[in-house]
Amino acid sequence: MTLNTSYNFFHEINDTRSHALATGGVASAAVPNLLATVDASGNRTGGGFIRPGYTDTFTQTQAGPQSTSILTLTSNDKSGRTYLVSPRVRHRWDTMLIDYSLSWSNSATYYDVSHNNEKYGSKPKGTINYRLANVGWSVDRSQDRIWPTIRQTEGPDLNNLNNYGTLLLTQNDQRGFDTVINGKLDLKKILPVRIPMYVKTGFSYQHQYRKLWQDPRRYNYTGADGDAEQPESETPVFKQLGPDGGVLLQAAGHDFDRCVPEENPRLHRDEQQPVCRRGPGQRVRRAIRRLPYHHVDQ
Repeated sequence: MTLNTSYNFFHEINDTRSHALATGGVASAAVPNLLATVDASGNRTGGGFIRPGYTDTFTQTQAGPQSTSILTLTSNDKSGRTYLVSPRVRHRWDTMLIDYSLSWSNSATYYDVSHNNEKYGSKPKGTINYRLANVGWSVDRSQDRIWPTIRQTEGPDLNNLNNYGTLLLTQNDQRGFDTVINGKLDLKKILPVRIPMYVKTGFSYQHQYRKLWQDPRRYNYTGADGDAEQPESETPVFKQLGPDGGVLLQAAGHDFDRCVPEENPRLHRDEQQPVCRRGPGQRVRRAIRRLPYHHVDQ
């Protein structure tokens, strides 16, 4: 009889950063022609945003609402653990062998982003999207088809973060749980005949159960004072919008400073006006909400 057991734990930090330039690539009723219409001076007067006269090595896009620069930064903590127990029994006789075993394993994978009810202690993370419209650029492959030369030709400087006016923060906590049960039986019988001969049979069984869970949150930057229609104030405001467009969460602070409710330092529900204590190097924040609070440190 043998018994095998094992336990393992892993943790990894994922960090991905990307910069994408995009323009309207599909004809629509609003823009039926993807090519721009230009005057004698080369100024766009209508049509799409791809400048006419493009070749297989050179393409230029003109500035417009559909010509955008998008910066994406994604970071999360991924961790997991696995338990395994596997006993095995073997019976041996002169003319018979019986071998049977069982196996039970349980594994879990955690994607901690907001770090509410976290499995691995770290700072909150998420996916941040910055979007800048009305930029133009050119792609030149004449010198190198693998590594083209990209130059900005129009619009605000896409390398200056102060020019980006759209900010979206996404936090999606995920959990995955798997339980696997295995059973196996082998039987071998040596037949009492003159010619060496035996009969072998058996069966195996496996059952797997999986549970997946996620808790996504999206936060839209609405300007310094939380009202895009009013002049900006000194303190930025982030709002989480519900499916009907209503505000589920509103938090004031610079880049989502950590907010710690008086009632519960990690999670609070159905609190109209939780007051946040001042932390080291942080400002006092207030949030009006009815859902668990998700936050990101500076």
